[in-house]
Amino acid sequence: MKNSIKISIIIAILTIFIFSLVFVSRDDDSINVKTTKISAPSGEIQVEIADTPSSMQLGLSNRETLASNHGMLFAYTQPNTPGFWMNDMNFPLDMIWIDEDMKVVGITSNIPVDSFPNSFYPPSPIKFVLELNAGTAAKMSLATGTQLIFDNF
Repeated sequence: MKNSIKISIIIAILTIFIFSLVFVSRDDDSINVKTTKISAPSGEIQVEIADTPSSMQLGLSNRETLASNHGMLFAYTQPNTPGFWMNDMNFPLDMIWIDEDMKVVGITSNIPVDSFPNSFYPPSPIKFVLELNAGTAAKMSLATGTQLIFDNF
């Protein structure tokens, strides 16, 4: 009888250990959110960085709000012309298209939440896309040609 209790305890400990390993090692982008600060001529923007396929696909979808002067920066490894859509969005956005030199090459302003399934594309290859609350680009005097500075990036 004592051996069966020992075996049961060992099995329970191993089970807990295995489940712990699975939980800790899973690829959950929400646990390790990367952030940085972007300096623009008229202020700073705090951003979350989306640089994995899952974080890029999720983007700002399903969020209720986005704080003032906050955004999401989509960072690609190579310049390209990705399409963006407003699936499951709850607030309108400005999309700032940024090249590899961190210069604004275009802005798509005030994209409504009901624009899905339409996609929006940059005017030329970009390496970054900055999503902000609608109206923030104008408020911060962002325009084509604006040079941005990314902290610790």
